[in-house]
Amino acid sequence: SQMSNKFLIQALQEHNLPVWDKLHIVLDLAEKKDNEIYPIILDFIEQPEFKRCKGTLIYALENYPPEPLFEKAIDWLIHGEFEVAHGAFNIINKISKLSGDQVDNAYEIIKTFSTNHQNERWRTELLNDVLDMFE
Repeated sequence: SQMSNKFLIQALQEHNLPVWDKLHIVLDLAEKKDNEIYPIILDFIEQPEFKRCKGTLIYALENYPPEPLFEKAIDWLIHGEFEVAHGAFNIINKISKLSGDQVDNAYEIIKTFSTNHQNERWRTELLNDVLDMFE
C-alpha cells in the first residue's frame, strides 16, 4: 500500500538502520516499480556505505526504464566490478532505441576501453558484446 511504502522510504533515511535492511527495503520497493525509491537508489549508489552493495542497487534499477540510465550504465560497465558491470550490461541490453550524440559518444568510449590491455577478460567480452549492439 502507499502508506507502508511511505513508511519504508522514511525508514531508509534512518542512519542507524543497517545497510542490509535498507537493501531489503530498496529491493522490495523497486520490484513494485515505486517511483519514489528511484532517486534514492541513485543516491545510495554514490554513498560510501553502499560501496560493497553497488551491484545489488544496480540490480534494483533493472526494474525501471533503462534509457535514462544509459550514460551511468556505460560508466559502471567500464569501471565497475564484476557484479556492477554485469548489471550495467543488463540495463544497456534492455534499451531498444537510442539515438544521436549520446550513442556516438558511448560507442567511442567503449571502443577505446575495449582495447585496454589492463582489462579483465570478462570485461573485454562484455564491452565487445555492447559494441555489437551498436552495429
